[in-house]
Amino acid sequence: MSGSADDSAKRAAPQGNLTSGRPKRSRREYREFDVAEAWDSFAAEEQSGDHDDHSAQCRAVIFVDSDEFDSDPEGYEGQTGNGHGHAEMDALDFLIASMGNEAVAEVLQEGAVTLDFVGKPCCVQCSTMLGLLNIGPRTPATRKSRNTMLAGGAWSVSLRLKTFLTDKWNMKESDIQDFAVMDQNRFNRTL
Repeated sequence: MSGSADDSAKRAAPQGNLTSGRPKRSRREYREFDVAEAWDSFAAEEQSGDHDDHSAQCRAVIFVDSDEFDSDPEGYEGQTGNGHGHAEMDALDFLIASMGNEAVAEVLQEGAVTLDFVGKPCCVQCSTMLGLLNIGPRTPATRKSRNTMLAGGAWSVSLRLKTFLTDKWNMKESDIQDFAVMDQNRFNRTL
């Protein structure tokens, strides 16, 4: 006989400590993106006055100084024009592709990542993102600027970097998108 009391008791029985057949959802904690704090966290000296190199070409190299993870002693080079935004963001994309999300998240948490960027300062967006990710300047020659684009080219993050920021760095995608479109006036008011 279908629908007996025994059948309904079986259907109502908890499954794996859950009261229904659906898994419980956990609330995800997101990292706060305080632009001014992230800007300050990138410990490079601020560029005073103009700089010599106004070309659109830039080169950045990221180094990982950790005994726990194998990394390339020559660093991870990024350049403008590789489809990943500014050179610093291209270098981050290369770092993640080379080491993987888990390892990169750990070395960033350790504060074991530095950046070498010589010839011109890092723009305000790159400097802010580097500060957010706990990346420091490798040498005093690496500087930062409060200006958005120093030589042209829209600021962006690659899909790989965006995925890392949302999945491993616990950022909201909307925060990343809002930050990417910040103009000079908003930075001036924020910083």
